[in-house]
Amino acid sequence: RSWGDKVLEYFKNLYQDAPDNSLSAWVLAMLDPGYNINPSAFLISALSVALLLNGVKESQKVTNFFTVFKTLLVLFMCLTALYLIQPENFTPLFPAKFGGIVGVMRGTTSSFFGFIGYDEICCMAGEAINPKKNLPRAVMGTILLVTCLYVMAAVALVGMVPYENISVTSGFPDGFRWRGIEWASQISAVSMLKVCHIP
Repeated sequence: RSWGDKVLEYFKNLYQDAPDNSLSAWVLAMLDPGYNINPSAFLISALSVALLLNGVKESQKVTNFFTVFKTLLVLFMCLTALYLIQPENFTPLFPAKFGGIVGVMRGTTSSFFGFIGYDEICCMAGEAINPKKNLPRAVMGTILLVTCLYVMAAVALVGMVPYENISVTSGFPDGFRWRGIEWASQISAVSMLKVCHIP
């Protein structure tokens, strides 16, 4: 569903000035038919299921490829955004609007299980060599790496754009656009569509 929302937002930004009777308007109507239906989300779900039905080893290769590519993409977005940091965006550090430090901790706790991918580790456990030794290492390594990337991304995004202007559905692309760096906005938007929410 999240990937489908990003697809829709990307095309809305791309075709915002399109005439009503154009191909662009038709594409937008197909991507957003209303009634809370999201055809893009259905498509990516169907493709993911087809990939999983093809076998664990094949899906593992695709997952490994996308994992490396996503990590490189996140590093690109973070390093570019870190270059654009404005120190005044960190004041206040814990906005009262979000409940101060308690709100930040609540958000951190609720997002923890969303980005680790325990289900992926459990699915691959059957393929692991010496799972008793290697599985705990894999879990701890994943937690450490993802937490570092997550914190770096949060600091970079909030430093680049004031928190009240951050888009909920496409933070980095809209953040780069807000700062006038259109090329970085396009790279992160297209890359996020194609990569960040695929297996």
